[in-house]
Amino acid sequence: MSGLDDDFPPLRAAAGAARGFLQVLVRRLELERREAGLRFRIDLDGDEPALLGNADKRRAAARIDVDEGRALEAALEEFRREARPGERRILEGRDFRFRHASGGALVLVPSADGGGPEPLLFERDIPPVGWNLANGASSSLDELADLDAVIAREAAEELIVLDPEARRLHPLGPARGGDEIARALALWGERLGAAPGAPLAPTPIAGPDVLEVRLPDGRVGRTEGLFVDLQAEDFGLEASRGLRLDVDLGRRVPLDGELRGETDLLDRRVATFAAPPPAAPARQWRSGRRDAGAGPTLRACPAAAKILARLAVS
Repeated sequence: MSGLDDDFPPLRAAAGAARGFLQVLVRRLELERREAGLRFRIDLDGDEPALLGNADKRRAAARIDVDEGRALEAALEEFRREARPGERRILEGRDFRFRHASGGALVLVPSADGGGPEPLLFERDIPPVGWNLANGASSSLDELADLDAVIAREAAEELIVLDPEARRLHPLGPARGGDEIARALALWGERLGAAPGAPLAPTPIAGPDVLEVRLPDGRVGRTEGLFVDLQAEDFGLEASRGLRLDVDLGRRVPLDGELRGETDLLDRRVATFAAPPPAAPARQWRSGRRDAGAGPTLRACPAAAKILARLAVS
């Protein structure tokens, strides 16, 4: 495995050309054990290979040494379990790189009987196939160092809640970069005869990890309260938050806000789970309706599986 540095433009040249997608392939990650959780540090010098879309991600995936990535993933988990506060370690790949930034939110909602909580997940039909949290890629140079912006935007872009009685569509907010959210609200509004409503206000669940990123111009972004995990299968360093959303899904309907291109909705299945996948969904919806069909049995995607395990949602 080689040639990643030559196959993709360097970050310093690509950042200005990014249009809604900008990730970098990072070789080196600094770890420090804190009293609770880990501090992760990434230093970007501008020479890192940059990805400008999903086509670049697929090309990179074909060149990544996943076995080396699994060894690094295991080394991270060992350090998380065994290191003492103040202890440091460097994880550095040779033929494995991890994508940065990737951020998302695991939304937790009350169960059908008012208990819970249950995770709300989205069906993903491209590799890695499975049930996923609301996550995605950074879109700009600034977002490489601002994981809060990535997480808020991705959560708001993927989850919309319909109030059928009031005919209102509620995005998950607040969020930045609202063009895609506005298009999704308009498309769902046309389909369901509903108008945009007030953003919902979830309650964050504080994670134990911190992620620091130094950009090539010297600026340093620091995001606290995260769940940060390395997963080799999709070669991502995943920065996630848990979000509690107090919404009655017996009276309201979750919708998939993700778009296919500029003018169509993906309209994936959305489901809650009493036990983590591959258990069957407790409830599921599609196209603005409760879906009684069983659907295929799917695992949790790697990013979702990591945070589900760490939150011990069951």
